[in-house]
Amino acid sequence: MKEYVTAIEVLERYLTTSQGVEAMVIASIATCYAKLGKLESAIFGFQTALKLDPNCSCALHNLAILNMNAYE
Repeated sequence: MKEYVTAIEVLERYLTTSQGVEAMVIASIATCYAKLGKLESAIFGFQTALKLDPNCSCALHNLAILNMNAYE
C-alpha cells in the first residue's frame, strides 16, 4: 500500500503502549524511513534495533544494504 508515514505513526503508537521496546518494530519503522528516502533516519533506526537485539535479521540485512549503497 506504500502508506509509510501512516505505518510509522501506527508503529510508534504501538511502542508507546507496549510493555517493552522491540527491535523488530524499530527495524520496521527504519524500513519505512528508508522507503521514504530518509536514509539517515533509517540507518539510525537499524542501529538502534541492533543495540536492542544484535541478531535482528531485518536490521542486519537492511543496514548492510544501506552501507553497501553508500559506497557506490
